[in-house]
Amino acid sequence: MRSSSRHKPKPSRWLPFRSNKEPERYYLLPGMGGRLAFAKRKIAMMWALGLGTTTAAIVAVVIYFMSTR
Repeated sequence: MRSSSRHKPKPSRWLPFRSNKEPERYYLLPGMGGRLAFAKRKIAMMWALGLGTTTAAIVAVVIYFMSTR
């Protein structure tokens, strides 16, 4: 059987020499940019820092008590 030249395998996306040179599009929906998005990211960052600090403190206390006994 002859192989069809129409069905070429697509190169992997991670290869730098892709045959498709069209840039990937990036769309923003309403509310994804601007001051509201910045405020939302700031609140999320504060929560992440707070939870990370709390978790680190709890682990430090547990390790301290385990090493003193």
